[in-house]
Amino acid sequence: MNTNNFQAPRSSSRERRAQDSARRLMVDADRSPFGWWKLAMSRGFEFSGRARRAEYWWFTFVNLGFLVVLLLPMVVFETRGGPGFVIPAIGIVLFGLCVVVPALAVAVRRLHDTGRSGAWILIGMIPIINYVGGIVLVVFYCMDGDSGSNEHGPSPKYLAYRRS
Repeated sequence: MNTNNFQAPRSSSRERRAQDSARRLMVDADRSPFGWWKLAMSRGFEFSGRARRAEYWWFTFVNLGFLVVLLLPMVVFETRGGPGFVIPAIGIVLFGLCVVVPALAVAVRRLHDTGRSGAWILIGMIPIINYVGGIVLVVFYCMDGDSGSNEHGPSPKYLAYRRS
């Protein structure tokens, strides 16, 4: 039997690009909370691929911190209708408009990391089962991602540490 002609299956160019992109993002990423937030914002309109738990949760916590900072003047000055209320309210609306699509994108990518379809995010939007759906989503977001490649691409967690 001649084993010299055996060649390992080649990955597609799309798969190689996805691996290179994920490796570059994870190597270049600043591992601070704000670095994870910047990474999620830079991939804000990218619904394909996968997101690590750190990327999802730090993005969520930094957004929560921004909201608390924007809400402080409203709570401190407590003037309904005055500039102490209107200016922070405008800031909150603008901030919300800026992060709504990146928040959906990072949530979909987080679901992809656990091997699920991004359509699972819709379970949290059904009015009757909103609470149960929200709990299910939080459990999915907390789960560790698939260690190998899945249909959504290579694992960003393990790809960052692999040398090629």
